[in-house]
Amino acid sequence: TRSASAAPADVKVNLLTNFAANNCGVNCTSGCNVIFLDSDGDESTLDLVLSTGTIAGGTTGVCTNWITAPQGDFNPRVTISGVQVSQCIYGMNLSGLSGDSTVSGNTVTGTAAGDEEGLIIQYALDPSTAHPGTVTVSGNQITACEVGIELFHNEEADTPVIVSGKTITAPSILAGSSGIFSTDDGDLFGDEDGDSYATISGNIVNGFESGIHLYRNGTSPAGGRFVASLIGGPTSADGNSVQSCSAAVRLFENDAEANGGYKCRATIRNNVASFVLSDVGVEVDGSAALIELNNISGNSIAGIRVLNDGLVDAGDVTSSNYTGLGSSMGCNFIAGYDGITSFAIDDLNL
Repeated sequence: TRSASAAPADVKVNLLTNFAANNCGVNCTSGCNVIFLDSDGDESTLDLVLSTGTIAGGTTGVCTNWITAPQGDFNPRVTISGVQVSQCIYGMNLSGLSGDSTVSGNTVTGTAAGDEEGLIIQYALDPSTAHPGTVTVSGNQITACEVGIELFHNEEADTPVIVSGKTITAPSILAGSSGIFSTDDGDLFGDEDGDSYATISGNIVNGFESGIHLYRNGTSPAGGRFVASLIGGPTSADGNSVQSCSAAVRLFENDAEANGGYKCRATIRNNVASFVLSDVGVEVDGSAALIELNNISGNSIAGIRVLNDGLVDAGDVTSSNYTGLGSSMGCNFIAGYDGITSFAIDDLNL
């Protein structure tokens, strides 16, 4: 199925509903069952409503992208809801979404065979001519994919991509798997490196090597780009629940504060159901984190593990703001560790 917005000028919205697309992406060059390319340049109106459909088989379930033309760059502004995708390597690969796009209430089911990704959100709000506002990805169910949601090159720090209200599960822990994965590393995409900003709140994530994974591994320029997230939010209603992972939250930066300071950063706040029943609750590897008002109890190895010059503020009594993320009030619940085989805080920097 192919949808394009180069229709007559009085047609502002493309509607595709109650549809079925099966194995359409197997033998075509795009590899997509449903592909939408925005070519009208009007960012003030909704371009596509895609709803209540089923997609099975092929490389990718749903694709979007923008078109660069002599007159400028055009970004698709979309609403995608109620779509069920199964047996695709990539459930949805959504590139270049304009502000006020929403992706909600969809279901993506993999095969648990590895190398499958539920949702890819990349180049959101790029370029700056996109409609103001942010991209919201909420209330989706993702099952049996190696990576539930992958975030890349979403570079607007003031309007980060919102990832909320999802249930992301895997039947068994696959090596290298992540429930929510955010990165600056263009090598993973055959692309340039790019900043990645996100707000991650209200999600349920179970059964991955890394439940929520910020991965700052880019090399251009030296020190890479920013990978920064708010994990949780201002109230307990914003909290994530991450369980049964090797690490519930993992932050990785390949050169710590060298080459321009910490660029993998997370404020982890108000996750009251939180990071429990995993091997490690929060692992900060060469990165910087502010941690407050979280439940980080009952993990088998450590509540908080810090290594490779990682920097953590889990309670700054001097209000010194030594991470550059503000000062943590602490108030984390860290219990269920014996100090012999498991540790509330395991500081491998010492």
